[in-house]
Amino acid sequence: YLALGSYFKFYFKRDIFPNFNLYMKLELSYDYNKVRRVDWSLDPEYVTTEERTWRSIFHHTDINLECSINYKLSKWLAISGTLNMKYDTDYANVGSFGHWQMYQLAGLRFFYKSERKR
Repeated sequence: YLALGSYFKFYFKRDIFPNFNLYMKLELSYDYNKVRRVDWSLDPEYVTTEERTWRSIFHHTDINLECSINYKLSKWLAISGTLNMKYDTDYANVGSFGHWQMYQLAGLRFFYKSERKR
C-alpha cells in the first residue's frame, strides 16, 4: 500500500531543573486517500464543503504523542517515565478508548563505568 500524504513532526526538549529534563514529540500524519473512504451520508448535518473538509482532516489525522521525563539522582542512578499516546484511524474501536492507544513506561537506570588498566 503506497500512500501520499502530509507528515509533521514537532520536538520539545527542556531542562526544567538541574538533572531533570522533559522531552516531548508530536507527530501528525494524514493520508490523502482516506478522504475517499468517508461516507458522507452518515452525517447529513455537514453540508458545506468547508465543514466536510475540516471534519475529514480532523477525524482522519493520525497522532503520535510521546512525553518523557528523566531525573538523574546521582552519577550512577536515574529514574524515568514515558507516556505514549496514539490516535490511529485505521484501528477503530480497539480496546476501551476507541481509536486511542496508550502505554506508559517507568524505569530505574543504573550507570556503571568500567576502566581497564593496561
